[in-house]
Amino acid sequence: MRGLPGNGADYKAMGVMKNPVAAKAAGLVLPTLDFCRKCHGAKADASILPRAHAHKA
Repeated sequence: MRGLPGNGADYKAMGVMKNPVAAKAAGLVLPTLDFCRKCHGAKADASILPRAHAHKA
């Protein structure tokens, strides 16, 4: 089984991903710092959130 995708292009059309409302309806998750720490551990800090990739729930 594959891990979590790194970006929305792995599972949704670009037209959906460029529309925030449609992307959220399709399953886009905007990660929190706690979510980031699941994979990135202690090196994850709030400065990464603006650059964070989104993950499918």
